Amino acid sequence: MPVDKSRLVKTSREIMEILAAYDLTGSYRVAAELVGCDHHTVAQYVQLREARQSPVAREHRARPIEEYLEKIEELVVRSGGRVRADVVHRRITAMGFTGGERTTRRVVSQAKKRFRVGQRRVFRPWITEPGLWTGVGLGRGPADQGPAHEPVVCVAGVVTVPGGDPGVGQDNAHHRVLFGHDAAAGRWVPT
Repeated sequence: MPVDKSRLVKTSREIMEILAAYDLTGSYRVAAELVGCDHHTVAQYVQLREARQSPVAREHRARPIEEYLEKIEELVVRSGGRVRADVVHRRITAMGFTGGERTTRRVVSQAKKRFRVGQRRVFRPWITEPGLWTGVGLGRGPADQGPAHEPVVCVAGVVTVPGGDPGVGQDNAHHRVLFGHDAAAGRWVPT
């Protein structure tokens, strides 16, 4: 008698408890009472074990929408992830799809999630290389030295605080500080 694996939805632990209860009692009904399931379930798992089939491996059932997945993904990519599921459903129905709109909505949602993950921006930290010189400009400088507001740069953990260093800050706003790596000292130092 072939076993219908599509109806089996127990976890590995529950399956082991069912088989242990059957081994203890030798009866489908008594084992089912011990573990709290139907005696037909116990019979299915025992038959699978005797046939040396994996009780946790289930066969994949083909869905009718699978032959239209490429078209759905194409529509999602072409629209930048903005196509509506009802529009997709109309398109694939015209191509011969006979399934329901709910299935289409579910698959379009999954395709949009995959599209968004592929478009996500990756932020990586800025890592400096030892021995490089980096300039730090603060505040407002004279017109001949550059723009009015230059960016503040933090290099290898050196944080400049306006007004905290006599050579840097609002009092000496036009002063330019350069940091370099002193190999003998093994640290970043102002030059």
